[in-house]
Parts: sequence; C-alpha cells; structure tokens
Amino acid sequence: MTIKELAAQLQVEIDDKMDAFNVMGKEAKKLSQKIEKIHLQMGKIIKELEPVDSLIRAQHPDKVQLFDALLQQLKENNG
Repeated sequence: MTIKELAAQLQVEIDDKMDAFNVMGKEAKKLSQKIEKIHLQMGKIIKELEPVDSLIRAQHPDKVQLFDALLQQLKENNG
C-alpha cells in the first residue's frame, strides 16, 4: 500500500471520528441548554423561598452553596 493510499484511508477514519464528535457536541449543547433552564427554574424556587431563607439554609446546610450558585445564576440571567 502506498503512502497516498494510507493517507486516504486514515483521512476516512479521521472523518468518521470527527462526525461522531460533532454529533456528540450538538447533543451536549442541547443538554447544556436544558440543564441551564432547569437551574433557572430551581433558582426561581429558591428566590420564592427568600422569606424563609435562614430556615431552609439551616435545614439544608449541605445545599447552601448550591442555593447561592442558583441565585447568582438567576441574578445574572435576569440582568
């Protein structure tokens, strides 16, 4: 087999891998958008619970960092 033939064969394999990569990338983008939407919904729930913020933080200390991150994301998204 010549170098030219080997290069052509390799290019086909590269193209196949890149096609699979691109398909996964599109799916990852869709999932990322879906996750962001869900995070915003979660942030809205935490925002609604603001009057009892200290209570929920005391009851769920393991989620305090998550609450803060969701509220920050909500704040950034709403301008």
